[in-house]
Amino acid sequence: MNNCNSRGQIATFTKLQLVNLYGKNVFRNLKDPKEKRKKFWLYIVSLFVIIVVAGYAGGMSYGYVYMGLAEILPAYLIMVVSLIILLFSIFKAGDIIFQKNSYDILVSLPVRNSTIVISRFVRLYVENILLSLIVMLPAMVVFGIMEKPSGSFYVIGMITVLFIPLVPITISVFVGALIKAISSRSRHKNLVSVLLSVALVTGLMVGGMSLSVSVENIDINELKNLLNVMLDVINRIYPPALWLGNAMLAGDFVACFGCVCAGMVVLCLVIGVVSANYTRICHGIFSTSARHDYQMEDLKSCHMLGALYKREFKRYFASSVYVTNTIISPLMGILFAGAMLFITPEQLETTVADFYAQSGLLLQIRSMLPMALATVFCMMPITAVSISMEGKQWWIIKTLPISAKHLLDSKLLMNLSILAPCCGISVIMVAIGQKVTPVEFVWLLLVPFLSMLFSCVFGQTVNLKLPVFDWENEVSVVKQSASMLVGGLVPFLVMLILTFGVMLIPAQYTNLTMILLCLGLGIATFILYRKNSRVDLISI
Repeated sequence: MNNCNSRGQIATFTKLQLVNLYGKNVFRNLKDPKEKRKKFWLYIVSLFVIIVVAGYAGGMSYGYVYMGLAEILPAYLIMVVSLIILLFSIFKAGDIIFQKNSYDILVSLPVRNSTIVISRFVRLYVENILLSLIVMLPAMVVFGIMEKPSGSFYVIGMITVLFIPLVPITISVFVGALIKAISSRSRHKNLVSVLLSVALVTGLMVGGMSLSVSVENIDINELKNLLNVMLDVINRIYPPALWLGNAMLAGDFVACFGCVCAGMVVLCLVIGVVSANYTRICHGIFSTSARHDYQMEDLKSCHMLGALYKREFKRYFASSVYVTNTIISPLMGILFAGAMLFITPEQLETTVADFYAQSGLLLQIRSMLPMALATVFCMMPITAVSISMEGKQWWIIKTLPISAKHLLDSKLLMNLSILAPCCGISVIMVAIGQKVTPVEFVWLLLVPFLSMLFSCVFGQTVNLKLPVFDWENEVSVVKQSASMLVGGLVPFLVMLILTFGVMLIPAQYTNLTMILLCLGLGIATFILYRKNSRVDLISI
């Protein structure tokens, strides 16, 4: 195959990957006005989020320059954006590179493995370049107005903006391919992939907590010391951010070019390694092995709810993308509770009081504990996408003699089966570490469980309103759907606002506040649950 044909194939496959990346063609060809309205409001929400993020980036840039920390701003922003892209990409890169639905077609075509890998890498790049643009561009504009750097700052800055996603995506592709390669050798491929992904999530979260602890004693009033500490932290976390940031400030094209070339070399190596092993990994992932020791057993009848519950369990753990993007909440809760075991009540009081000393607010620190757990455990409920995960098989579900209540209850119970044990463990660890009173333990138990239940039911309500069944890849449902955005974000924001509200209430009204909060969560959950149970599956 000559180079011309190879380039043409890469261009063609890349277009196929990008043609409907943001749902433009789907929106254009939709005939149902109801579906068009859903897509339209999704775009409006997305635009609002972009404006908020851009405004925040610009405001942060102004704050850093105003405090005399302009020297650190470019490197800091590059590091933050790179880490966010890494977190967004690392759990979906493997599933995008090794797409099951198109493998049977591609394997029969005269297409190089490198063509497939490059086209899908470009897709990941385009998905994440938007984040780099909406963060870096407003920050550069504000920085330019306040500091008035030379023209080289903007030239190197634009090169940097385009370069930022490459390194984290390269790491994501390598890690994703490594997980797929390891799991493909196992008889239980999905289970191994899920366990490796969860271990990766846990490792990243523990690493993040360790870094935050290492800088907890920074004196905010000593700007020179703060600057040095932050530069050291950036250099330890992500040295390329410091190199590129310094190149922007100094107008050093040589350093910028060196970073870009080094990144491209690593990228080419990763693409080469993944391409060389693409067929073998795909064959290992998508092939099935028969059990030689299988024996016929007695058939057992099962209640419909029990059968649906088992089905949900198997479906959930069959997808590493599904697990890794919804397991973060319970893992964060356990890690938070684990930290509370090593912090005495006196240390907690002192730390939080010192942190808010300048605000002049008298915060109820003890009431923070149940609210903090509640906020963590209401994030990203599985139910927010559990209906959408049925995909193109949804029409089969609708034709079966299954009541809406049984189907939705099975999905709800599945979510609670994951969250409830983690929440219970977290409650016990916090109670032991902080030596809570019996009354405090009641609130520590009730508030997180009720907020968790509300989040699950609310997520289900949103997914019934905003289902997506025509997806080609699980990533688009779990990470990019409106249902997950609304169902996962709204309960979190509600509990976050309530947390700050409860912390400001005088101590003598804490118990009354907790009673009213529990009643409110319980009533809202009951109303939504009753409404969901009466839904007509045929109409969805």
